Amino acid sequence: MPVPRDDSPADYRPGSPLKLLRTERLLMRASVPALAEAAVDYQSRNLAHFARWDPTRPANHWELEVTRARLAREEAAFDAGTIWRYWLSLAEAPGRVIGVCALSDVVRGVFQSAMLGYSLDEDCVGAGLMQEALKQLIDEAFSPAVSLHRVQASVRPENAPQPARAGAARVPARRPQPALPVHRRRMARPRDLRVDQSAVGRDPAAGGLMGARMKQQPGDVVIGAGVVAAVVTLTYLVSGPGAVVGLLWTVLTAKFVLHLLSRDDEGARLLGTLLLLAVLLRHLMPRRYKRMFEQWQRDGAPPKLDPAD
Repeated sequence: MPVPRDDSPADYRPGSPLKLLRTERLLMRASVPALAEAAVDYQSRNLAHFARWDPTRPANHWELEVTRARLAREEAAFDAGTIWRYWLSLAEAPGRVIGVCALSDVVRGVFQSAMLGYSLDEDCVGAGLMQEALKQLIDEAFSPAVSLHRVQASVRPENAPQPARAGAARVPARRPQPALPVHRRRMARPRDLRVDQSAVGRDPAAGGLMGARMKQQPGDVVIGAGVVAAVVTLTYLVSGPGAVVGLLWTVLTAKFVLHLLSRDDEGARLLGTLLLLAVLLRHLMPRRYKRMFEQWQRDGAPPKLDPAD
Protein backbone atom coordinates (compact mmCIF):
# COMPACT_ATOMS: atom_id res chain seq x y z
CA MET A 1 0.00 0.00 0.00
CA PRO A 2 1.59 3.35 -1.05
CA VAL A 3 2.46 5.72 1.78
CA PRO A 4 1.83 9.50 1.36
CA ARG A 5 4.95 11.64 0.85
CA ASP A 6 5.85 14.37 3.31
CA ASP A 7 7.25 16.77 0.68
CA SER A 8 5.12 16.13 -2.40
CA PRO A 9 5.14 18.70 -5.26
CA ALA A 10 1.88 20.37 -6.22
CA ASP A 11 1.26 18.09 -9.25
CA TYR A 12 2.02 14.84 -7.40
CA ARG A 13 -0.43 11.95 -7.72
CA PRO A 14 -0.52 9.52 -4.74
CA GLY A 15 0.96 6.14 -5.60
CA SER A 16 3.01 7.48 -8.53
CA PRO A 17 6.74 8.24 -8.62
CA LEU A 18 7.98 11.83 -8.71
CA LYS A 19 8.00 13.42 -12.17
CA LEU A 20 11.54 14.76 -11.70
CA LEU A 21 14.29 12.51 -10.40
CA ARG A 22 17.95 13.44 -9.95
CA THR A 23 21.11 11.38 -9.68
CA GLU A 24 24.72 12.46 -9.29
CA ARG A 25 25.04 13.15 -13.03
CA LEU A 26 21.54 12.97 -14.48
CA LEU A 27 18.18 14.68 -14.67
CA MET A 28 15.28 12.28 -15.21
CA ARG A 29 12.11 14.03 -16.44
CA ALA A 30 8.72 12.43 -17.01
CA SER A 31 7.14 12.68 -20.47
CA VAL A 32 5.62 16.05 -21.36
CA PRO A 33 4.89 17.52 -24.82
CA ALA A 34 7.62 20.13 -24.29
CA LEU A 35 10.26 17.38 -24.59
CA ALA A 36 9.16 16.42 -28.12
CA GLU A 37 11.98 18.22 -29.98
CA ALA A 38 14.67 16.79 -27.69
CA ALA A 39 13.15 13.30 -28.02
CA VAL A 40 13.10 13.50 -31.83
CA ASP A 41 16.71 14.73 -31.84
CA TYR A 42 17.72 11.84 -29.56
CA GLN A 43 16.13 9.28 -31.84
CA SER A 44 17.52 10.81 -35.05
CA ARG A 45 21.07 10.80 -33.62
CA ASN A 46 20.79 7.10 -32.82
CA LEU A 47 18.87 5.69 -35.80
CA ALA A 48 21.69 3.35 -36.80
CA HIS A 49 22.48 2.47 -33.18
CA PHE A 50 18.87 1.48 -32.41
CA ALA A 51 18.07 -0.10 -35.81
CA ARG A 52 19.00 -3.60 -34.63
CA TRP A 53 16.76 -3.45 -31.56
CA ASP A 54 13.82 -1.17 -32.39
CA PRO A 55 10.54 -2.71 -33.60
CA THR A 56 9.08 -1.74 -36.97
CA ARG A 57 7.14 1.53 -36.59
CA PRO A 58 5.09 3.76 -38.91
CA ALA A 59 7.17 6.11 -41.05
CA ASN A 60 5.84 9.18 -39.21
CA HIS A 61 6.36 7.76 -35.71
CA TRP A 62 9.14 10.26 -34.88
CA GLU A 63 7.71 13.30 -36.66
CA LEU A 64 7.56 16.27 -34.31
CA GLU A 65 3.78 16.66 -34.03
CA VAL A 66 3.20 12.92 -33.75
CA THR A 67 5.83 12.73 -31.01
CA ARG A 68 4.33 15.70 -29.20
CA ALA A 69 0.90 14.03 -29.21
CA ARG A 70 2.41 10.75 -28.02
CA LEU A 71 4.20 12.48 -25.12
CA ALA A 72 0.92 14.14 -24.15
CA ARG A 73 -0.70 10.69 -23.96
CA GLU A 74 2.25 9.43 -21.92
CA GLU A 75 1.85 12.36 -19.55
CA ALA A 76 -1.78 11.35 -18.97
CA ALA A 77 -0.75 7.70 -18.59
CA PHE A 78 1.86 8.73 -16.00
CA ASP A 79 -0.86 10.41 -13.94
CA ALA A 80 -3.11 7.37 -14.40
CA GLY A 81 -0.33 5.09 -13.12
CA THR A 82 -0.05 2.81 -16.17
CA ILE A 83 3.37 3.85 -17.53
CA TRP A 84 6.15 5.96 -16.01
CA ARG A 85 8.61 7.07 -18.70
CA TYR A 86 11.62 9.28 -17.98
CA TRP A 87 13.85 11.13 -20.44
CA LEU A 88 17.47 11.37 -19.31
CA SER A 89 19.76 14.38 -19.65
CA LEU A 90 23.14 15.23 -18.21
CA ALA A 91 22.77 17.73 -15.38
CA GLU A 92 25.07 20.21 -17.16
CA ALA A 93 23.15 19.88 -20.49
CA PRO A 94 19.44 19.56 -19.63
CA GLY A 95 18.28 20.42 -23.16
CA ARG A 96 19.87 17.33 -24.74
CA VAL A 97 18.22 13.95 -24.18
CA ILE A 98 20.74 11.10 -23.92
CA GLY A 99 18.50 8.23 -22.90
CA VAL A 100 15.11 7.00 -21.79
CA CYS A 101 13.93 4.49 -19.20
CA ALA A 102 10.41 3.45 -18.31
CA LEU A 103 8.26 1.25 -16.13
CA SER A 104 5.29 0.10 -18.21
CA ASP A 105 2.41 -2.36 -17.87
CA VAL A 106 2.04 -1.35 -14.23
CA VAL A 107 -0.17 -3.82 -12.37
CA ARG A 108 -1.54 -3.04 -8.93
CA GLY A 109 -3.60 -5.28 -6.65
CA VAL A 110 -1.71 -8.22 -5.20
CA PHE A 111 0.84 -8.35 -8.06
CA GLN A 112 2.27 -4.80 -7.73
CA SER A 113 4.50 -5.25 -10.77
CA ALA A 114 5.91 -3.37 -13.76
CA MET A 115 8.05 -4.05 -16.85
CA LEU A 116 11.37 -2.24 -17.26
CA GLY A 117 12.64 -0.81 -20.55
CA TYR A 118 15.49 1.56 -21.45
CA SER A 119 17.78 2.88 -24.19
CA LEU A 120 20.90 5.05 -24.19
CA ASP A 121 22.69 7.35 -26.61
CA GLU A 122 25.50 5.57 -28.47
CA ASP A 123 28.03 8.20 -27.39
CA CYS A 124 27.20 7.59 -23.70
CA VAL A 125 27.49 3.80 -23.64
CA GLY A 126 30.03 2.45 -21.16
CA ALA A 127 30.01 5.36 -18.69
CA GLY A 128 27.65 3.75 -16.17
CA LEU A 129 24.91 6.32 -16.82
CA MET A 130 22.12 3.82 -17.43
CA GLN A 131 23.01 1.84 -14.31
CA GLU A 132 22.81 5.09 -12.38
CA ALA A 133 19.41 5.92 -13.87
CA LEU A 134 17.96 2.43 -13.38
CA LYS A 135 19.03 2.30 -9.76
CA GLN A 136 17.29 5.63 -9.12
CA LEU A 137 14.16 4.49 -10.96
CA ILE A 138 13.98 1.14 -9.15
CA ASP A 139 14.62 2.81 -5.79
CA GLU A 140 11.69 5.09 -6.50
CA ALA A 141 9.46 2.22 -7.62
CA PHE A 142 10.18 0.24 -4.44
CA SER A 143 9.85 3.26 -2.15
CA PRO A 144 6.91 3.32 0.33
CA ALA A 145 5.25 6.08 -1.73
CA VAL A 146 5.00 3.87 -4.86
CA SER A 147 5.25 0.44 -3.22
CA LEU A 148 5.81 -1.93 -6.15
CA HIS A 149 6.80 -5.48 -5.21
CA ARG A 150 8.66 -6.51 -8.36
CA VAL A 151 10.20 -5.12 -11.54
CA GLN A 152 10.65 -7.43 -14.54
CA ALA A 153 12.92 -6.99 -17.56
CA SER A 154 13.01 -8.88 -20.85
CA VAL A 155 16.39 -8.70 -22.57
CA ARG A 156 17.96 -9.77 -25.85
CA PRO A 157 20.66 -12.40 -25.17
CA GLU A 158 22.76 -11.15 -28.09
CA ASN A 159 22.90 -7.69 -26.50
CA ALA A 160 25.78 -8.65 -24.18
CA PRO A 161 25.93 -5.55 -21.91
CA GLN A 162 22.19 -5.62 -21.24
CA PRO A 163 21.93 -8.43 -18.64
CA ALA A 164 24.91 -7.03 -16.73
CA ARG A 165 23.39 -3.55 -16.71
CA ALA A 166 20.02 -4.82 -15.51
CA GLY A 167 21.66 -6.97 -12.83
CA ALA A 168 23.90 -4.16 -11.60
CA ALA A 169 20.87 -1.92 -11.13
CA ARG A 170 19.12 -4.23 -8.71
CA VAL A 171 18.54 -3.06 -5.16
CA PRO A 172 18.33 -5.09 -1.95
CA ALA A 173 14.92 -6.52 -1.09
CA ARG A 174 13.02 -4.12 1.13
CA ARG A 175 10.72 -6.74 2.57
CA PRO A 176 12.93 -9.70 3.62
CA GLN A 177 10.93 -12.92 3.48
CA PRO A 178 11.39 -15.68 6.07
CA ALA A 179 12.75 -19.02 4.89
CA LEU A 180 9.95 -21.33 3.78
CA PRO A 181 9.26 -24.35 5.99
CA VAL A 182 10.65 -27.65 4.70
CA HIS A 183 7.23 -29.03 3.74
CA ARG A 184 6.47 -25.98 1.55
CA ARG A 185 9.74 -25.52 -0.32
CA ARG A 186 9.15 -27.94 -3.15
CA MET A 187 5.62 -26.63 -3.70
CA ALA A 188 6.86 -23.01 -3.82
CA ARG A 189 8.00 -23.31 -7.42
CA PRO A 190 5.01 -22.74 -9.74
CA ARG A 191 5.85 -22.17 -13.38
CA ASP A 192 5.14 -18.43 -13.16
CA LEU A 193 8.05 -18.00 -10.70
CA ARG A 194 10.76 -19.18 -13.09
CA VAL A 195 13.42 -16.51 -13.63
CA ASP A 196 15.64 -15.90 -16.67
CA GLN A 197 19.40 -15.57 -16.32
CA SER A 198 18.98 -11.90 -17.23
CA ALA A 199 16.08 -11.01 -14.93
CA VAL A 200 16.45 -7.97 -12.70
CA GLY A 201 17.30 -8.98 -9.16
CA ARG A 202 18.67 -12.41 -10.02
CA ASP A 203 21.69 -13.58 -8.06
CA PRO A 204 23.19 -16.59 -9.89
CA ALA A 205 25.35 -17.49 -6.87
CA ALA A 206 22.19 -17.91 -4.79
CA GLY A 207 20.45 -20.05 -7.40
CA GLY A 208 17.98 -17.40 -8.55
CA LEU A 209 15.32 -15.46 -6.68
CA MET A 210 13.96 -18.58 -5.00
CA GLY A 211 17.38 -20.14 -4.31
CA ALA A 212 18.05 -18.42 -1.00
CA ARG A 213 14.65 -19.42 0.34
CA MET A 214 15.00 -23.08 -0.62
CA LYS A 215 18.25 -23.80 1.25
CA GLN A 216 17.47 -26.32 3.94
CA GLN A 217 18.10 -25.24 7.51
CA PRO A 218 19.51 -27.80 10.01
CA GLY A 219 16.90 -26.84 12.61
CA ASP A 220 14.10 -27.64 10.17
CA VAL A 221 15.48 -31.16 9.62
CA VAL A 222 15.64 -31.86 13.37
CA ILE A 223 12.10 -30.59 13.94
CA GLY A 224 10.74 -32.57 10.99
CA ALA A 225 12.42 -35.77 12.12
CA GLY A 226 11.08 -35.28 15.64
CA VAL A 227 7.53 -34.81 14.40
CA VAL A 228 7.71 -37.92 12.21
CA ALA A 229 9.11 -40.02 15.08
CA ALA A 230 6.38 -38.80 17.44
CA VAL A 231 3.57 -39.57 14.97
CA VAL A 232 4.93 -43.06 14.18
CA THR A 233 5.35 -43.89 17.90
CA LEU A 234 1.85 -42.68 18.75
CA THR A 235 0.34 -44.67 15.87
CA TYR A 236 2.18 -47.83 16.99
CA LEU A 237 1.00 -47.47 20.60
CA VAL A 238 -2.61 -46.80 19.67
CA SER A 239 -3.20 -49.04 16.65
CA GLY A 240 -0.31 -51.49 16.41
CA PRO A 241 2.37 -52.19 13.77
CA GLY A 242 -0.11 -52.66 10.91
CA ALA A 243 -1.30 -49.08 11.23
CA VAL A 244 2.30 -47.85 11.21
CA VAL A 245 2.92 -49.55 7.86
CA GLY A 246 -0.28 -48.03 6.47
CA LEU A 247 0.69 -44.60 7.75
CA LEU A 248 4.19 -44.76 6.24
CA TRP A 249 2.77 -45.95 2.92
CA THR A 250 0.29 -43.05 2.88
CA VAL A 251 2.99 -40.48 3.75
CA LEU A 252 5.43 -41.78 1.13
CA THR A 253 2.70 -41.87 -1.52
CA ALA A 254 1.61 -38.32 -0.69
CA LYS A 255 5.21 -37.07 -0.84
CA PHE A 256 5.76 -38.74 -4.21
CA VAL A 257 2.51 -37.30 -5.60
CA LEU A 258 3.40 -33.79 -4.37
CA HIS A 259 6.86 -34.15 -5.92
CA LEU A 260 5.32 -35.04 -9.29
CA LEU A 261 2.82 -32.19 -9.13
CA SER A 262 5.59 -29.66 -8.41
CA ARG A 263 7.63 -30.66 -11.49
CA ASP A 264 7.77 -28.53 -14.64
CA ASP A 265 7.30 -31.59 -16.82
CA GLU A 266 3.72 -32.00 -18.08
CA GLY A 267 3.98 -35.81 -18.06
CA ALA A 268 5.10 -35.88 -14.42
CA ARG A 269 2.22 -33.63 -13.37
CA LEU A 270 -0.26 -35.84 -15.28
CA LEU A 271 1.11 -38.97 -13.56
CA GLY A 272 0.86 -37.23 -10.18
CA THR A 273 -2.75 -36.28 -10.86
CA LEU A 274 -3.65 -39.85 -11.85
CA LEU A 275 -1.96 -41.26 -8.73
CA LEU A 276 -3.79 -38.77 -6.57
CA LEU A 277 -7.14 -39.76 -8.09
CA ALA A 278 -6.30 -43.46 -7.61
CA VAL A 279 -5.45 -42.94 -3.93
CA LEU A 280 -8.62 -40.93 -3.34
CA LEU A 281 -10.74 -43.54 -5.12
CA ARG A 282 -9.10 -46.30 -3.08
CA HIS A 283 -9.88 -44.58 0.22
CA LEU A 284 -13.30 -43.16 -0.61
CA MET A 285 -14.97 -46.14 -2.30
CA PRO A 286 -17.68 -47.91 -0.22
CA ARG A 287 -16.52 -50.82 1.97
CA ARG A 288 -18.44 -53.42 -0.12
CA TYR A 289 -16.69 -52.40 -3.32
CA LYS A 290 -13.38 -52.25 -1.48
CA ARG A 291 -13.76 -55.91 -0.46
CA MET A 292 -14.62 -56.81 -4.06
CA PHE A 293 -11.51 -55.01 -5.27
CA GLU A 294 -9.32 -56.83 -2.74
CA GLN A 295 -10.85 -60.19 -3.79
CA TRP A 296 -10.09 -59.35 -7.43
CA GLN A 297 -6.47 -58.64 -6.52
CA ARG A 298 -6.23 -61.90 -4.52
CA ASP A 299 -7.94 -64.25 -7.00
CA GLY A 300 -6.72 -62.67 -10.22
CA ALA A 301 -10.24 -62.63 -11.68
CA PRO A 302 -13.14 -60.18 -11.27
CA PRO A 303 -15.67 -61.31 -8.63
CA LYS A 304 -19.16 -62.31 -9.68
CA LEU A 305 -21.82 -59.75 -8.90
CA ASP A 306 -24.98 -60.77 -7.08
CA PRO A 307 -27.99 -59.76 -9.23
CA ALA A 308 -29.83 -58.92 -6.03
CA ASP A 309 -27.33 -56.12 -5.44
